[in-house]
Amino acid sequence: MAFEFRSKLPQPRQRFLAAVVEHGLHSGLRTPDEFLRHFSPVTIMLALGDEPTLRARILETTVGTRPRIALKKSPESSGEDLRIALEEGETDAATVMRTFEPDDRIRFLDNQFVWAFVVEPRFWLHTATSTERLQAIRAHTAYVLEAALAEGLVSHREIVRAISVPTLVEYLPRDEVANVIERALLDGRDRTPFAETTIFDVVGLRTVVDHVPLATIWEWVIGAKIASPAGFAPDTEPLFDEREAHPDAHDVTVISGGTVEAAPIARRA
Repeated sequence: MAFEFRSKLPQPRQRFLAAVVEHGLHSGLRTPDEFLRHFSPVTIMLALGDEPTLRARILETTVGTRPRIALKKSPESSGEDLRIALEEGETDAATVMRTFEPDDRIRFLDNQFVWAFVVEPRFWLHTATSTERLQAIRAHTAYVLEAALAEGLVSHREIVRAISVPTLVEYLPRDEVANVIERALLDGRDRTPFAETTIFDVVGLRTVVDHVPLATIWEWVIGAKIASPAGFAPDTEPLFDEREAHPDAHDVTVISGGTVEAAPIARRA
């Protein structure tokens, strides 16, 4: 089933986050139960403290509370009612998530905590033995990049620089590398500038995601170039010279305690 979602939130970073959460749930890589583990019923209702109508709507659908009564309940009481309903099996996490709409989750919940939910499986360290699950992870990764590109949170140039050209050459199929070179030569004869976007025109974003290690994409592109600048993970900004920030570097310049040191890193096997 095709995934279709369009956020109506005002900020690009918000729309991106809403879309990524929804895609994760749609793909099955994230579940409603896991979301409620991150955001308890009380947490949700407290976040909706100034939104009695939204709290009432959730209670009406999940607990069966009459509308007028639901509107008068406090955030704490609303959270407790929802918690009990979940514990007693009167409702379930999927129903809560259907009622707590995607844009409202991003509008009212702490976005850094929402991002923590997104990345909790640590896809870059996947141990998937199922081909189907691995394909789902790669499809989700490609969607995250596509959503960030669509919202202007990252550019094709930033993606290429973060992955690095040596890494692309190392991991892309030889036929794809040949196609890129051929296109560069054709553009050169036509005096057309060859830009980073051309690489994705020739190879395709999904092909890049299918062959470049997930660790490279999640750490260097999604983490460093999307999540950190957007304020979702501000404490994860790498402390080294960005010019060397790619997996092919033999060492990096680390800033430690006000001093600069050359620290060797293991090259991938």
